Amino acid sequence: MRFVSLVSYVFMMMFVSLPSHAQYMTGLEIEKFFRKSEELYTQTNPNMDEIIKFTIRHTVKDAIIRQETKSNKGARIIKEVLTREEILANMKKTSGEIFDSKLSRTITGIEYSEDKISAKVEYTSFLIATVELSEEAKKQKEYLGMTVLPFKSLSVCSEEFKLVDDVLKILETDCKTEILYGKARAIR
Repeated sequence: MRFVSLVSYVFMMMFVSLPSHAQYMTGLEIEKFFRKSEELYTQTNPNMDEIIKFTIRHTVKDAIIRQETKSNKGARIIKEVLTREEILANMKKTSGEIFDSKLSRTITGIEYSEDKISAKVEYTSFLIATVELSEEAKKQKEYLGMTVLPFKSLSVCSEEFKLVDDVLKILETDCKTEILYGKARAIR
C-alpha cells in the first residue's frame, strides 16, 4: 500500500515539475532582443545581411512602422508609415553605406497583456554612425569634395511585441527621432 502512494507521489512531482509548454514574455527576452540588435549594429562595418535576417525573424509580415523624424538639416519634420517590406528594401539599398556605428537602447517601460504573450515596450534608442554621401548629395554646394557624414540620433519609441512560436516578434513600432548631423568630411 505504501508503495502505491509513493508511486503516485513521484508521478505527481514529475508532472508538476515538467516545463510548461505555454510560453510567456518577460523583460529578459526583450532585453536579450535589444542586446542582440545592439551587437549587430555596433560594428565598424555592420553586416546588413545579418541585420536583415534578424529583422525578418523578429518582425511579423504585416508590421507597421510609424516614424517622425526631425533633424538639424532644415526645418522639416518627416512623418512616414512603413511596412516591413519597405524597411527591408531600404536596408538592402543602404547596405554598406553605414559604418562606425554604435547602437544603445534603454527600456523605459513594459506593459504586458493579461496573458503575457504580448507587451507594449517603451524605450529610447541612441545611434552614432557615419554614412556615405549619395552621389546626389555630393553635388550639393555644402558637400562638394566630401564623401561621408557623421550623425547621432535619439529615438523615443513604443513597440508592440508578441510571442509567435516562441519567437519575439514586432507587430507595430512608433518612434519620434531627432538626428544631429555632424560636419561632412572627405574620408572615412
